[in-house]
Amino acid sequence: WSWRAAAVLCLGVIWLIQGRQSSARLLPVTAFASLIVNVISLSASGHGGDNGLLSAANIANSLHILGALVWGGAIIVFALLILPGLMRDRQAATQSLLADSSLRLSGLAGIALAVTVVPGLYNAWSLVGSWHDLWSTLYGRLLVAKIILVIAMIALGAVNRYRYVPSLLVQADRPLP
Repeated sequence: WSWRAAAVLCLGVIWLIQGRQSSARLLPVTAFASLIVNVISLSASGHGGDNGLLSAANIANSLHILGALVWGGAIIVFALLILPGLMRDRQAATQSLLADSSLRLSGLAGIALAVTVVPGLYNAWSLVGSWHDLWSTLYGRLLVAKIILVIAMIALGAVNRYRYVPSLLVQADRPLP
């Protein structure tokens, strides 16, 4: 808990400093390191940390949480903070920025998805143990519901990546990747 409190305090200080010194390159690295400490300590205080801080279960659970935070956080920030401002302005430069931002978000989401799903599969395999337990235990049934939601999110992401992002790139006269 004390490591997590220190990491959150560090993130708060970085947030305050970042407002005054937007050119400081060390701040994002320090913020990301603080986020990782926060995630590892969060995982270690749950079932992932039962076998120790550097156990395979804790590392997998930490990566799973980190990937989900990056994936969900990037989508929320883009949808609530960046996209509304870009959608209001119809200038060519803004359209190009919207297309480039959408392409970068889609790439980041793909990486974060892999960092979420691969350790999630490991966690599921190690915690559930059998196909029978997947359907016969409450944890298994909740895991199936979670998998269905993730598949739906992947489908939405694929539609975005292969339909809407190319459309934005064409509208902005940007080359397709």
